[in-house]
Amino acid sequence: MQQNIDQASTYLSQVSYERKEDFDINKITISKYDMRKNRLQGNIDDLADNIRLRGQIEYVHIAIIENDYHLLAGYTRYFALKQLGRKTIRTILYKNLSEEEIQSIVTGTNDLRIDPSNWDRICNIADFSINNPDILIYTTKAKPEKTLCSIFGLNKSIIYAYMRVLNP
Repeated sequence: MQQNIDQASTYLSQVSYERKEDFDINKITISKYDMRKNRLQGNIDDLADNIRLRGQIEYVHIAIIENDYHLLAGYTRYFALKQLGRKTIRTILYKNLSEEEIQSIVTGTNDLRIDPSNWDRICNIADFSINNPDILIYTTKAKPEKTLCSIFGLNKSIIYAYMRVLNP
């Protein structure tokens, strides 16, 4: 978990981003980067009550990808604000991110909040590998290319173990 947090902090210090206090919530695209597929309505309701009382404290993270605004982190906040009927949302807006930087932000911001379950990690790795079939699990080349191991910060045995769950 600490490795993902450190990676996210490193990437955040190197990427181009800006804070928007009143971003149009309806421009946001729910993307493939959602780490937690099963979100409890009770959690959304609780956060909506908290936001109603205190306002939105934490920003959601959005990346501009091919002129669309993809939500990277802050899904529960997004759904809570939609439930409240809010028209705007506080965001951190990223431009020109690589896939590795996106994954670092997605996993790093979620690890700051809650350690994702193994099932969440399995789903995230599976979704990513399905959407990016050309990315290898690992490589032995001297100059490593992007692999599932480097993107998710996991060793190959863990990636293989996760994949075996999906394809027994």
